[in-house]
Amino acid sequence: MDILSPTTNPKITHTSNIACGFIVLLFFAVLHLGATENSFERPDKNAATIEDRIGKVISSGNVNLDTRLRYEHVDSSKASIRPGNAFTFRTQLGYKTDPWNGLQGMVEFENTTALGGDDQYRNVPGPAANLFDRDIVADPEGTEINQVWIGYEKWNTHVKLGRQTFTLDNHRFVGNVIWRQNEQTYDALTVSNDSIHDMTASYAYLSGVNRIFGDKFGNIAGPADGNWESKSHIFHLSYDHVPFGNLTGYAYLLDLVEVTTLSSSTFGLYHKNKIPLTDEFNLTYRAEFAHQTDYADNAGDYAAEYLNLQLGGEYREISSGIGYELLGSDKGVTAFTTPLSTLHAFQGWADLFLSTPRGGIEDYQIWIGIEFPYEIPFRIIYHNYRPHEGGGGDYGHEIDAIVSRKFGKYFSGILKYAYFDGDSMPVNIHKFWTQIEFSF
Repeated sequence: MDILSPTTNPKITHTSNIACGFIVLLFFAVLHLGATENSFERPDKNAATIEDRIGKVISSGNVNLDTRLRYEHVDSSKASIRPGNAFTFRTQLGYKTDPWNGLQGMVEFENTTALGGDDQYRNVPGPAANLFDRDIVADPEGTEINQVWIGYEKWNTHVKLGRQTFTLDNHRFVGNVIWRQNEQTYDALTVSNDSIHDMTASYAYLSGVNRIFGDKFGNIAGPADGNWESKSHIFHLSYDHVPFGNLTGYAYLLDLVEVTTLSSSTFGLYHKNKIPLTDEFNLTYRAEFAHQTDYADNAGDYAAEYLNLQLGGEYREISSGIGYELLGSDKGVTAFTTPLSTLHAFQGWADLFLSTPRGGIEDYQIWIGIEFPYEIPFRIIYHNYRPHEGGGGDYGHEIDAIVSRKFGKYFSGILKYAYFDGDSMPVNIHKFWTQIEFSF
């Protein structure tokens, strides 16, 4: 499908209009700056004409290429559902101009292809799916404009307008879901300032959320599929000073037009630190609390809490720790939600809790990591999941494991496994991934 064709899906056409608009805007901004001889110091004394200056900005930019070949196997105990087997290839190709008088722009395209076709796995959860008798692998085929933005930097202030990657902290509340083949991006205005030593203040207005299922699925399945229109405000203040660690406060006011049940206001605070107790042993910890209520057009009336406590240690090539994460519930009816999160990174790689159960969830964790010879890190994590309210017994437990290896400067490989054993949730699931990535 030609993503620039006027006969394509309206959302794709809208994406193309955004891309063309920002590229034209960037071109004329460069033209204007080049014509204003006395406004800025000339970046290149040999660039005597406007054409030379535009040529220098373009020719000195950077091309980025990321390719990722992955096989994913999913085998659940659901009746009449066959295992999913996805062999996919993801390509991101982009170009970013060299900064010139604080001005910079970028455009990046993304394609996901199912090698051999997508008839061996279900590609999305809802009724837009290609198959209904296969387990889900959330990597549909498609081609999109992943990023197209214009940015400006001056006086320790960074401004970016357009479609962009945008993440905060550990991705628990605002992430890019980078594990999936189609990256989550945002149509947004983002502003950050680090004028004060060790402190960064950030604000973002999100007008759109471009989710992992892509443009072509629309929203016929409700919150499961498609992109979201947004009127959301993000406030974030972070202070990072050794030896006191990092202290961060945030307010996330999410107004999600298509999925008003996920519109919420969240106010939170966390502190984390790494303390060297000896020359070879570090103590690490994180303590985070947040309070959430309904917001904007959410017809619900609820209040719920979030808590994340982690304590770990690092000794030579070994790391280990314990953790507790709570997504609370209001009387077992409505639970704490994180709809913009990189969800795969939390509560297990089997992805059983992408939507928080109405009774909330308590996740008890223990992990250990070892770096084997030849720079091969290995990590294993155990989870035990329990409802916060409503009883009914444990949801189940899960074991996750990953081993990875870098090969030179540009290549890396991963083997990854997840097994969920359900208790009150009547399902068992195995997932396995193998992946090779090339990036520069």
